[in-house]
Amino acid sequence: MPFITQGKTNIKYILIVVVLAVIAGGGILGYQYWWIGKENKEQGETEVIDKMINKLLPAGFEKWAAEYSNYSADLNEDNLQEIIITSIYPMVKESWSERAYLVIATLLNEKGDYKKIADFYFDQGMTKDEKEIFNLRFGGAPTVSVETDINDDGWKEMGASWPLSAVDPMGSGRGHAFLSLDLSTREINYLKIRNKEGEIAPAIFKAGFDYSENTYLTTNIKTSDIDKNGKWEVIEINQWQKLSEPDKKIKEESWEANVYEWDGSLFSYNRELSSSGLGVWPGWEHGE
Repeated sequence: MPFITQGKTNIKYILIVVVLAVIAGGGILGYQYWWIGKENKEQGETEVIDKMINKLLPAGFEKWAAEYSNYSADLNEDNLQEIIITSIYPMVKESWSERAYLVIATLLNEKGDYKKIADFYFDQGMTKDEKEIFNLRFGGAPTVSVETDINDDGWKEMGASWPLSAVDPMGSGRGHAFLSLDLSTREINYLKIRNKEGEIAPAIFKAGFDYSENTYLTTNIKTSDIDKNGKWEVIEINQWQKLSEPDKKIKEESWEANVYEWDGSLFSYNRELSSSGLGVWPGWEHGE
């Protein structure tokens, strides 16, 4: 449709253009209002969480390093907003911290008022040697994920992960732990594992890379019901890559899985599943 028709202005065309401009302008304005509202909402939530952090963290724990996870009605599906906050103690030589802390609270209002549910020190009850054995060095505040209700107590268990060094977070590896909340006592504790030697220990694992004598060791941790029997497993997967000399090419690879299956009270080493190859490379990264 031409704008000029035989020397006259095409009024119908102008009206169509005006209508389209109004529609487009309204859409852009509506989007701007939506985006501004979204930003204001997120900023408001952050400010509320900051208030909670200032009130909840014990003396000495770093407020600037705090992490938080917001799982609305997700821990026990009670339609209340639970906030999980973690932080660390000041670092040793700016590389890692000796202590980390976790607290769960219910947000009551926009002022940052809360009802504290439970808290947890990652090194509580541990000796210096035990802290070294279980890699309790924190290169940053642990990040927390909600797993599933592994022990059928009505509350979902939590997974925590943290870098072992702030200087080299990739090369130093990560610590992983599995935690349970006992609402009757308002206590958070490590879930337990029984290893292949029959020893019982906290469910704490190390993932990452190691290199020695021309061999790379890569360790990964995942949770899954690999045999589909309704019981959850923690799978520790080790991959060795032996390098040739002098070109440093991979000449040999091998894998091993240590599978710990939930037996009703702890994750117990399952020799049959560990040797079955289920959940072992390839496919572990997809939860297969």
